Amino acid sequence: MANTYDVRGLNAVVTGATKGIGRATAELLASNGAHVVVHGRDAVVCEQIASGLPNALALVADLSAEKARVELCEAIAGHFEGRLDILVHNAGVYPQATLETQSLDEWRYVQQTNLESNFHMTKLLLPCLRKGGAASVVLVSSVVTKLGRGDSPAYTTSKAGQIGLGRQLAAELGVEGIRVNVVLPGLVDTEGTRVVNTDERYAEFADQLQMIPVAIQSMDLAETIIFLCTPGARAITGACVDVNGGLRV
Repeated sequence: MANTYDVRGLNAVVTGATKGIGRATAELLASNGAHVVVHGRDAVVCEQIASGLPNALALVADLSAEKARVELCEAIAGHFEGRLDILVHNAGVYPQATLETQSLDEWRYVQQTNLESNFHMTKLLLPCLRKGGAASVVLVSSVVTKLGRGDSPAYTTSKAGQIGLGRQLAAELGVEGIRVNVVLPGLVDTEGTRVVNTDERYAEFADQLQMIPVAIQSMDLAETIIFLCTPGARAITGACVDVNGGLRV
């Protein structure tokens, strides 16, 4: 059972909220009384999820496109009447490739979606975050920034970039009371990771590489993300929080 958090009445945006970590975060925020914008790329799925939550709005945008990001942020600002308290950058793409096979176009697409959108949307929504008074921004990075992987140089680089961006934003915006943190999931059992993993793989990973040998679930990340957005985390900013069962690395 999920814990309860002090976010009632706060305005929140979760990108990539139609599955996995993003969906769990949107649902947990909404169930604790926050007003949530559910972002996704699939209009039908996005609307289905938002319609099942109290005080939720579905907004669709391709975050790799500058114009779409501008339009999305305008819609967010209008919906929340210029005040935003929580911004969760969760949306991401993960095309598998190697240095040899990954095209420059694909590299750019991954950076635009996973990293550039974080910078651009935070910049566009900064007036709304300032109006929130004590707003919180969370970037969802990845443990691959510590391990490296052999199947997506673009993804790993984009996730590492989120760490640098998060710390920079925290240093810049802290004086205004806006906190910025980064979470680093380990191997999380989601629709996305199940494309390339099995039950046996999750169990093997947890048993051999984690100090706590249990499969990490989306709600584990959602709980951490929402805590970072509450008054209980008022002294936490510029942090990179591992949520990976204690990797033995």
